[in-house]
Amino acid sequence: MTKLQPNKRVVTKTDEEIGFRIRQIRQNKKLSQEDVGAICGVSYQQIQKYELGKSRLSVGRLTQIAQALDVTASDILDYELKQNQLTNPMQRWSVHNIDKAAAQLWGRIRCKRQKYLVIELMDTLQRDSEHTTNR
Repeated sequence: MTKLQPNKRVVTKTDEEIGFRIRQIRQNKKLSQEDVGAICGVSYQQIQKYELGKSRLSVGRLTQIAQALDVTASDILDYELKQNQLTNPMQRWSVHNIDKAAAQLWGRIRCKRQKYLVIELMDTLQRDSEHTTNR
């Protein structure tokens, strides 16, 4: 049986998960550890420790990091849930904003070949829709 030393901090699964989420969000926003550290007033090494789950985050620091990433602390804590929702289009887009969402997504596609593929897919879906409604 391993004896815990009072000054040694054990990395928990939760610390690692929160750190991993912070890293994912930071990388998705194209920010460096240095960028986030500068905004929060800590070194990039400290941000690295948070991301690796090697330093425990206080609620205040979590809030600072969230603000630096332009998200809420809840966004960081719920990130896995939000990522899962992103894989399910029915949860992602409501009927009210589907046209806006389609326009935003279209604008993010940079490759012409991919745009042609999307158009072909839409054309096929539209033709299939006409075919099934004419039966």
